[in-house]
Amino acid sequence: MPPARGPWNALIARIMEVPLLIFFPACVIDRKVLKSFRYQTGGTVLAVRLAMECGAAVNLGGGFHHCSSKSGGGFCPYADITLAIKFLFAQRLVEKVMIVDLDAHQGNGHERDFLTSTDNVYILDMYNCDIYPRDVKAKKAIRKAVEIKSQTSDQRYFSLLKKALDEAVLEFQPQLVLYNAGTDSLTND
Repeated sequence: MPPARGPWNALIARIMEVPLLIFFPACVIDRKVLKSFRYQTGGTVLAVRLAMECGAAVNLGGGFHHCSSKSGGGFCPYADITLAIKFLFAQRLVEKVMIVDLDAHQGNGHERDFLTSTDNVYILDMYNCDIYPRDVKAKKAIRKAVEIKSQTSDQRYFSLLKKALDEAVLEFQPQLVLYNAGTDSLTND
């Protein structure tokens, strides 16, 4: 159980970008905020396991791509993408995983975790390069970066995506594709 108050509250407040969390008891933050994120993280791990067994699976939660195994941020307290992939590797269920991250923001969390894993993890990240997080170090893990600007048309977006996907799959030939849809790649977002 986290401490009643203190540095832990400040850390969670920073990760969740809600400064007022520093005033709440840790047990309330854990129960009312973090618990649902843990369920979603478990859903990501379960989804990759089911995808290997059944051919496909969906987790409507998760996709906390700003959290690495060492640091949270951008509303992402748990590194579910990294955890799910490491679970697959530990169970020897797969050798090559491709992450296709189409959230409007760069997925710097999982990118930082897989900076040195380019043989077995391939990252295709299509993101707006003018917005958070602009993580230059994490960008080095991206094998196929598609940087776009705000107000990119649907036609242009899908044309760039199709080309990048075709090239990435041909180059890497993954055994599993982990798709992070994000919630902000819609028109006018």
